[in-house]
Amino acid sequence: LAVFDDNVFQLVMDLEVLGEMMPQLPADSARRWEILRTADRALDALDLQDVAGTAAAARDILAPALAVPAQESAH
Repeated sequence: LAVFDDNVFQLVMDLEVLGEMMPQLPADSARRWEILRTADRALDALDLQDVAGTAAAARDILAPALAVPAQESAH
């Protein structure tokens, strides 16, 4: 039996967005490395024995990286 948890689902989506964004940035991009460090901190905050209970804290860590707008030259 599986129970859908929207917060866990949204955490997965947040990580996927950042994971897909990273390879699009230059290897020496400060933003690319900040995304990696942010994802690392978010995963450190996630308790694998209580994913549902810690997903919100992990998402809070990811929120600033997701809020950064694209550079003007990207449009």
